Amino acid sequence: MIAEAEGTPVGFLILGPKQYAYRKVKMIELDILAVLPEYRSKGIGSARVASAKQWAKEHGYQTMYASSYIKNDRSVEFYKRQGFAPIDIALETTL
Repeated sequence: MIAEAEGTPVGFLILGPKQYAYRKVKMIELDILAVLPEYRSKGIGSARVASAKQWAKEHGYQTMYASSYIKNDRSVEFYKRQGFAPIDIALETTL
C-alpha cells in the first residue's frame, strides 16, 4: 500500500500472513510501515493502517499483528493509538 502526496510516493505499508501454532485465528502482520520524515505526523501512517485494517477484514483476517523495537517509544505509541495492544514479549540474549 503506497501513500502519496500530490502524486509523489511518501510512504508505504507491507502486509503478510502471520501464523502462530498457539493462535487459532486468521492473522495478518503489518510487516513494514514507513513514511518519509518530512511527511510524518500528518496522518499518513494512520491512514495507511486504517486502509490495511479494512483490506484485511474484507479478506477474512480476524486480527492484525505489528511489532516494534521496545525502545522505539514513538513507534510503540503510534501502534497503540491505532488500536494495537501488547500480546506477548520477545526475549533475546547475546552469544
